[in-house]
Amino acid sequence: MRILLANNTLSQLAGSETWTCALALQLKKLGHEVECFSPQLGAISDHLARQEIGCRDRFGKWTRSFSKIFSNWKYDVIIANHHHI
Repeated sequence: MRILLANNTLSQLAGSETWTCALALQLKKLGHEVECFSPQLGAISDHLARQEIGCRDRFGKWTRSFSKIFSNWKYDVIIANHHHI
């Protein structure tokens, strides 16, 4: 499945941020294609990017050069935390 995880921030070592990180890593281990979104990137998104999970702060800008992989994504599942996300 193609899965988008979205969170308020991916910059802090805090509750929903670490939960999103753990979920993304486990979903990838299970063979899913995972991408993350947050308007605020940082420590968590950097860690995910090192694990080859694309993270972005807006649609169109990437933290790493994953655009060839994810350029035409349509998601099977979107898991979004926080009401404004």
